[in-house]
This record gives sequence, C-alpha cells and structure tokens, in this order.
Amino acid sequence: MSQLLPVVLLTALLLSTSSARGEFIDSVHVRGARRTRDETISTLLPRPPPANYERAELDDFARRLGNLAIFDDVKVTLHGATLDVTVREKWTLIPELALGTGKTAADLSLDIGATEYNVLGLGTELGATLYRKERGLGFVAWLSEHSYRLSRWSRGASLEYTNVSSRFDDGQTFRTVGPRVSGWLKSPPVVSRFLRYQLAVRYQREDVRDAQGGAAAPSGHGMLLGAGLSYDRYHWHDLVPRGGKLSVNLGPGFFMPSAQPRHFLDFEAKAALPLVHQAVLALRVKAALCSRGNPNASSTLGSVEGVRGLPDALYRNWAQVFVNVELRQAVRLLERVALQAVLFADVAEFQRMTAAGKRGEQVFAASLGAGARVLPTFLAQAALRVDLARLLAPRAGWLPQLGLTQYF
Repeated sequence: MSQLLPVVLLTALLLSTSSARGEFIDSVHVRGARRTRDETISTLLPRPPPANYERAELDDFARRLGNLAIFDDVKVTLHGATLDVTVREKWTLIPELALGTGKTAADLSLDIGATEYNVLGLGTELGATLYRKERGLGFVAWLSEHSYRLSRWSRGASLEYTNVSSRFDDGQTFRTVGPRVSGWLKSPPVVSRFLRYQLAVRYQREDVRDAQGGAAAPSGHGMLLGAGLSYDRYHWHDLVPRGGKLSVNLGPGFFMPSAQPRHFLDFEAKAALPLVHQAVLALRVKAALCSRGNPNASSTLGSVEGVRGLPDALYRNWAQVFVNVELRQAVRLLERVALQAVLFADVAEFQRMTAAGKRGEQVFAASLGAGARVLPTFLAQAALRVDLARLLAPRAGWLPQLGLTQYF
C-alpha cells in the first residue's frame, strides 16, 4: 500500500495539471465561410494554435464569433487536436431605411443608406446614410473594425455633415451646419477578457445661421476627447440574445475661440434574458450628462432614439436618462425567416437646455406600444420593423415608426 501511494499521488497531479492546461489544439478548420477570411475567425482565439485552451476560453470564442453578427449559425466542436468551426454566412450588404413621424410633417425623420458588415471578409463595417432629422438634411459615412479580437486594437472613423434646427419653447430658433470628423480606438481585453477600454476624438465646425427670436449660439469649433471602459458578456443572436454589456465614457471638450467647456459623461447598459419558446426580455438604459453653456453641445432625445412617440427635433438636454424594455416572441416561418411580436415600454427623465445654454424645465416622458418584426436571419442586422406607440407623457398621442433594424 505504501508503495502505491506515490503512484496514486503522481497520477492525480498529472491529471489535475492536464485539466488546468485545458484542451490542446494544433489547428483550426473552418467550414462554411465563403467570404469571411479564416484569419478573421482564428484571431478571435486568445492565442494562436498550437496551444492549450480552457473550456471557458472556447465558449467565449464561440460567443465572440457569434457577436460578429455576420453568421446566423455557429458551431464550435473539438475533434482530437483540431478545432472545427462551422458557420453559415449572412448576406452582409444591407440597405438602411428608418422612418419616424413627428408632431408635424416638418418633424418627420428619415434615414436612407446602406451598410456592408463584412468588408474584405474582415468583419469590418462600412456604411453611409443620408438622413433628415431635426428639420435638416445631413450625411454620414463610417468605417469601423470589429472589436472582438483578443490581441490587437480596433479602429474606426466617421465623417458627417450636419444641418440641424434647434427650437425652444420661448420661440427662439437657429440652424447649425458644418462638418464633423470622429475617430476611435478600442483596446484588446485588459485584466479580464470581458473588459476593454477605448479612446475617441471628435472635431466639429459649427456655423450658426437663420437665428430668430433672440440670441443664438455662437459659431466656432468644437473638440471632444474621450476615454471609456466597457464590460461585455453579451451573446448576440437574431432571435434570442442573452447576457449583458455595460459601457461608460467621459472626457473633456472645448469650444473655440472662447475656450468654453464641453465636458461629457455617457453610460449605457444592455441586457437580454431568454424566457421560453424563443421569447426574450430585452432592456436598454442610456444616460448622458454634459456641460451647460451652448445648446449645440447638448444631448437630443426623441422617438428615433429614446421614447417612441416623442417628437424629434425638439428636445435638447444637458442631462437625460431613458429606459427601453421589450418583450419579444419569435416564431420561425421558414428555416431562415422568423416573425417576431413585440410589446414595449419606454420612459425618460430629462432636463432641457435653454437657447442661452442655461438649465431648463425638467420633463418626464413615457410611451407604451406594440410592434412586429420580420426577421430574415440570412441578412446581417436586418429586421423589418413596424411599431405603434401610444405616448402617455408629456402629452398624449399615437405615432407609428418604421425601420429595417431592431430598435435596440
């Protein structure tokens, strides 16, 4: 017995060491990726093979792969020392159409554009949109690398020309036009594979025109610098997402030539809880806080982003928070087409900014509604959406909304 004890202890040690090292993988075999490059997939692993991987690392690899949102089926299996990855690609060049009604015909919002979600097979997003919002026409184009690699930074940039009308309850109005250029970097994970940070910069030229009813915001140049953290354990899925994601961004901003401060703080939380039979409870919370002094540096809130049924092109705020809750129930019609019924509730609390950049009235807004989506899962990020909202506060009214994506 005494002679067997060292053998038993050595065997147990070897088994525990093998378990701690996880699974040994010397190659990755990808099936089903016609346009997506194999290296786009393999760079989602924590380290290149050959290497040992813990089961949690392989599960997170599958999550990251699904979160690219360019596949509607992902399977990751291990056969010996080979990691088999089987995917079903989506069509990734998607048109954009979003329509929101307002209090009057002049407050109609409309987005028309297109996005390619898998440029050169890299999972990179390239898009352009012509929009009408806040009683003006604008244009934005952007290029953004996906942020799910574990070993390198991702980059992005956008170029926008804005033309918006600011309106206030005391009758003051003015129009602001000018270009806006933004760039950002997102880090690979730090400390935890779910935690990352980002850096951002934005420049905007603001030419103020057509002022009526009193003094308008000055013309000049705005500059914002930002840094943020995000904790991402969200599992994206066309029908039944799960998990959650938190992000916070803050930084200094300045308006020249007066060196007026434009500091900001943004927060967003998103979560999804699967229920039964392809039902899911989805939640989004967004908050923003910025320096007072210039309404062109305010946050905006309306039906397109915030509370469905709330007029757009009206509310410019220095502090705001809103919550969107949806109960979604999907039913598959075909293998890659589903119908989804939605009940939703939106609420917001915000404090407006006056034309002089001062603290304005505090407003509560809420709406209830129902909608339907047709989900062709073979198309990236596509959902033919129709929502009908009953605005309860700050005034009552019915407003429809159309779109080609989920509301959030």
